[in-house]
Amino acid sequence: MQKPPVQGSLVWGRALLRFDAAARRALELDPQNSEAHSSLATADMLFFRNVAGDEVEIRKGLTLDSGSPHARQVFCWFHDEMGRAQGSCRGVSQVGGA
Repeated sequence: MQKPPVQGSLVWGRALLRFDAAARRALELDPQNSEAHSSLATADMLFFRNVAGDEVEIRKGLTLDSGSPHARQVFCWFHDEMGRAQGSCRGVSQVGGA
């Protein structure tokens, strides 16, 4: 079953591929961009299911900016998806240095 259209005429898969490409391009322009690392992890979680890569990108995003609401949200979402939600969001402040 095909997922519903996103952004009007874009189908789900094509939209995610563009989202992934935009995050990768942002990292090419600025490898220290916390939001780009978190966005790449989000695209990977939604489309590629690259668990090991997701966690690496999430940790990079939090290391670069531990106060980023986007990075913190992605961290909590990832742990929820992995079944590690209990207490995971309370530990967000320590992840950047881990």
